[in-house]
Amino acid sequence: MAKKYITCEINKVFEAKDGKFGMSLTPLEDNDDVKNSNSYKSEYDNFTMNYWLNGEDIPSWAKQGNKIKFCYVVNKGWINCQQDDGVEIADDVEDDVSFDPKKLESESKDLTYGKISIDVVDYIYKYKVCLKAINEDDFLGKLDNGLKKDIATSFFIQLNR
Repeated sequence: MAKKYITCEINKVFEAKDGKFGMSLTPLEDNDDVKNSNSYKSEYDNFTMNYWLNGEDIPSWAKQGNKIKFCYVVNKGWINCQQDDGVEIADDVEDDVSFDPKKLESESKDLTYGKISIDVVDYIYKYKVCLKAINEDDFLGKLDNGLKKDIATSFFIQLNR
């Protein structure tokens, strides 16, 4: 039998207990196996799945917002990850917070709105400085990426007033 794969976005990672953790996932492709399973909730267009830890910590890819691809089977109506085949990260949320303003410099343009001239690269650099300071802070660095981005945006707004 051919292996079946699905790509999903992680909506939520549930706390680990009894040697496993759960995830709420949104399928990023149309999949009848998922939609016809006991795991699927049509009103939310998502499904839940457990992942066995086998004595290890929750894997680093298990983060809200990550897009993952994995091999699955339907067992007694429930979606199960074929853990032996591994999980591939299709889009890591960490990628969203790292960028190189020097690379963007060649693409930047001065946008003029009346008397206000905006140098896009300068703003990108200032935002990067804010985000870097948050990531390097002992307390703030432990927050999830969504909160880090919100705080960096607040700092950025204050910096540019």
